Amino acid sequence: MSDNQKKFAHLEWFFWDLISGLQKFKRWGNHPKNTPEDVLQHTTKTTILTMFVIFLERKYGRITFDPFTVLAMSVIHDWGEGKTGEITHVVKNDPRVKKALTEIESEMLERFLKEHLPDVLCEEVKELLGFVDNLETPEGKFFRAIETLGYVHYMLYEICECHHLEFLTDFRKQASVLDGLRGEYVSIDLFWDAMREMAAEHLPPVPG
Repeated sequence: MSDNQKKFAHLEWFFWDLISGLQKFKRWGNHPKNTPEDVLQHTTKTTILTMFVIFLERKYGRITFDPFTVLAMSVIHDWGEGKTGEITHVVKNDPRVKKALTEIESEMLERFLKEHLPDVLCEEVKELLGFVDNLETPEGKFFRAIETLGYVHYMLYEICECHHLEFLTDFRKQASVLDGLRGEYVSIDLFWDAMREMAAEHLPPVPG
């Protein structure tokens, strides 16, 4: 049996190694009350949200992207965090460390993929990962909008349900991003209009 054949046969080992890594790390570590959401839960929610948004865009909007690519991006977009762990937003976006962290995460994930996946699947996943942060493609741009919508959903829940008001600043920042996308995606507008109405009812007003 060739090495590639063994990897096809041992895919279940890949699943459990991937899942255990994604379950291990919590998100939102930059907030005083570290929330219970782990990377696996975030990935699951993002994938479901992406499916819903594609349904709505297909029914009410116009498809200017490849739906399979966007849905697949939602599955794999945080696989690297299962290797490096969640790094706070302030640190990972600091220009002094951002490039190095990106390279480290990419190298660790590539080693993991090569260890577990047949060559053909490894190459497909690597190509797909190149779309995730590429805002020059319609798929990358649409997925970034979905990610932002997911952040706002989560923060609105934390504020309204759990009274974690430390999410307010980030909520307002991401809300302004969704406001800037007004009219671009029917699906995003449908969700955001309802969420904005809920926010107006339950959130404290902006100071000043």
